[in-house]
Formats: sequence, C-alpha cells, structure tokens
Amino acid sequence: MRAVPPAPLTTPHGKSALSGVVRATTATVKAHITDTFTTLDNFVVLANYLNTLNVVGGVLGGVGAVRHKNQCATDNYTVSAVVGSAANGVTRLVTCASPGFDRFYALEIENSATDQFHIVKGTGLSWTTSSGIFGVAIGLINLLLGIFSSFVLLFPWISQAQSVTAGDTVKVWWDEPNSTIRAYKNGVEVTNLPVSREEIPHGDGFRYFGVMQGVTYLSAGIKFTSIDAQDV
Repeated sequence: MRAVPPAPLTTPHGKSALSGVVRATTATVKAHITDTFTTLDNFVVLANYLNTLNVVGGVLGGVGAVRHKNQCATDNYTVSAVVGSAANGVTRLVTCASPGFDRFYALEIENSATDQFHIVKGTGLSWTTSSGIFGVAIGLINLLLGIFSSFVLLFPWISQAQSVTAGDTVKVWWDEPNSTIRAYKNGVEVTNLPVSREEIPHGDGFRYFGVMQGVTYLSAGIKFTSIDAQDV
C-alpha cells in the first residue's frame, strides 16, 4: 500500500509566529489620564495658601497648586483643561513638570483688563511674572507658594491676546519631535514657541502635569472643572 503524504501545513510556521510576538511586545505604550475636580483624591497638593485651595461645585479654586499623582508614558503628550468659570487672576496649566514643579512648561492664562495667554517655564531661576511686557520679579510669589523656587517668562513676544469663558477648552503641548511649545483654545492653536530641547529635564519623572491656581493677583483666576493628559 502506498503511503499517503502528509497534508500541507495551513498554520503559521514558527518564524512567522515569532515575528508576530515581537511586533506585539514592541508596541509603543501610551497613556491617557483624565480627571475631574470633584475631589483632590488623585492629586498631590504642592501649595495651599492659607488653606484657600478648594474644590467647590466641581471647580478648582483658591490659591495654590496641585499635581496629578500619575504621569504620562512619553515626553510627547498634551495637557488640556475645561474652563468652569473666570475671575480676575492668573492660572497656569502645567506640563513636562518635575514632581515638585520646580521644572516645567505651562500655558499661563491671565484674566484681567487685558486677557492674555503666555507660554512660561520654570527652570530653577528666581520667580518672575509675565504680568508686564518684560516680566516683573516678585518675591511675594515665593511666600505664597513657598516651594516654587523657579519661574521665568520665556520671551515677552510669545504673549497672545486671548480670552476664555466657561465651557472653553485650553491645551498646552510640548511638541517633542519639533521641541516647540504649543498653546490651544478650543482645538485651535493660538501661539507657539520653539525651545531648546535641553533647557529643562525630560524623561521618566519629568512627565507630571497639573494646575497653579491664583498665583499673581491673590485671586483664583480661571477655574477648571477637569484636566486631561494624553500621549500623542
């Protein structure tokens, strides 16, 4: 009797199966972190001037700063927040931050007679504020927020006249491939600033984000209802 030859294989050969496993294990990890300001349970309170920092009616108010407990997975991520209300003052939406916010980039929203967006950074230098055309050194900020030993306006020309109202979404992104800080309102880029890739540290441990609230006029400024960070 003639032997019957084996049927051809229809399942993937070992090499093909292995290559599939390799592709799966090298997939890029990305994070998406979103939170509301109903409580501060998921945040680290870094500063709280006279215990004024609070969440009332789902918005963050008072004078102080909070950092989310989690950080993104890569350096290339966006941070956005939804505006709940607008009072006079300055609020900063912080990205690329160290755990203590002594190194960071931020979109600074100034709500005043001349509403402005500013792109700012903290680099370990003395505190300054962007409330003037050149920035004004102001020691009072150190007294209010104690641990924040660093803040400097990058360049006056990156200030952009811009106002926000309740329901607007603001966003800041260090566009890592192009090393450019970009600021957005309701999904539209309103200003940007190329920066040196090495001027602040990046990498694991420097991917935190959060909010500095009411840090210039002793008034809450823009109050956010939620915050969202997402790897691009």
